[in-house]
Amino acid sequence: MHSSEFPITLLPKSVRDKIKFKRYKKGEFIYEDGDEKVFYIKKGRGMKIRCDEDGEKVFPYIFSDDEFIGVNAYFTGGSDWEVIAYSKEVTGFEIPKSIFKEYILSTPLFTEEYLPKCVKLLFQGLRGFYIDSQGGAAAYYAYVLSCFCKESNIFHFDSYTELTKAVYVNKSTLYKITNQFIDEGIIEKYKNSIKIINREALVKYFDTYKY
Repeated sequence: MHSSEFPITLLPKSVRDKIKFKRYKKGEFIYEDGDEKVFYIKKGRGMKIRCDEDGEKVFPYIFSDDEFIGVNAYFTGGSDWEVIAYSKEVTGFEIPKSIFKEYILSTPLFTEEYLPKCVKLLFQGLRGFYIDSQGGAAAYYAYVLSCFCKESNIFHFDSYTELTKAVYVNKSTLYKITNQFIDEGIIEKYKNSIKIINREALVKYFDTYKY
């Protein structure tokens, strides 16, 4: 089945009835922080925005046809981003998180065609908020660790090379930041995992960072 048929035609009628078809005009909010939904764009473009501490808007990504909005917030437990309609009109489907979790998230079509892109956008979008310096990279690295090991405080990775790709820095910079976190008593590093031992100090890295 081609991805353009996704997601509505794959769902039972009783479930489809709970999904709302929505139409937005340019400038209207498609997604806001705290929304209990995932939005699938059928046609149009949505702009992800965030305001910095000075009230200036940051524009890290444009969503287009056949993309999901809100998947990353679903995984991380929340987001301080908003998405507005960027094209003249945006049409799509508003999907409650409960339905997304039960009927869409685990389908082969979603995991094979959509999930890899969603994960990639999560890393790229977040990284776009931080400058390409060691300070900015440290803030982003801290954010990734904090978000992706909430339950066990353990962040697993296959190799150090893969970790550098996730954080979008070279090995030298990542070594420096990792050792910095270790020296400050924030993390412990093992062969294929990192353990958070001071989450408060870790969170402070990105909570107080001025990008």
